[in-house]
Amino acid sequence: MGKVERMEWEMETKCSAIDFYEVFKGKAHQMPNACPRLQSIELHEGDWETEGHVKLWSFIADGKLEKNKEKLSVDEANKVVTLELIEGTVFEQFNSFKVIMQAIPKPKGGLIKWAFEYERKDGKLEKNKEKLSVDEANKVVTLELIEGTVFEQFNSFKVIMQAIPKPKGGLIKWAFEYERKDESPHPEKYKDFASHLTETLDDYLVKGA
Repeated sequence: MGKVERMEWEMETKCSAIDFYEVFKGKAHQMPNACPRLQSIELHEGDWETEGHVKLWSFIADGKLEKNKEKLSVDEANKVVTLELIEGTVFEQFNSFKVIMQAIPKPKGGLIKWAFEYERKDGKLEKNKEKLSVDEANKVVTLELIEGTVFEQFNSFKVIMQAIPKPKGGLIKWAFEYERKDESPHPEKYKDFASHLTETLDDYLVKGA
């Protein structure tokens, strides 16, 4: 098996976090009314309000039509909805993909926490050659990759590590600087779609449509 990676981000909403959660949990058929890039959500197994139901999403991501089927699970206590993708376009580039949404109530509006857990295709042994440079004053080491597996998916790649002393222990700052090849599998197009869906659904719920 390849490495399971995780991407996380947060978005604030003007609408109630509970209303947002309830739509994702059991009223997903409302979402295409709110989001222009979401063409349809079709129920394939179970019913809309029962955990474990299966839906097919048709939506535009990165300018292209995607069709993905997911199975829903719910953590009611923590207001978490998990969509485990089981079939569709996503598997052209990934071996597995989960979408996790948590709705956190606030005095006004809410906070939506998103996470993707995914395994890219071609999980395999990597061999890369790098050239080292050092910034002694700032305790920075830079590894510029110059040859190897990484160039199957990237045009350039640098690894930058900075060590910052603290009274107890230390702080390590990592950074990657890279240029992707167009065909490199990456989940940013799904992040862009989920962010767009959050914004448009928020507006829809605030208006009380």
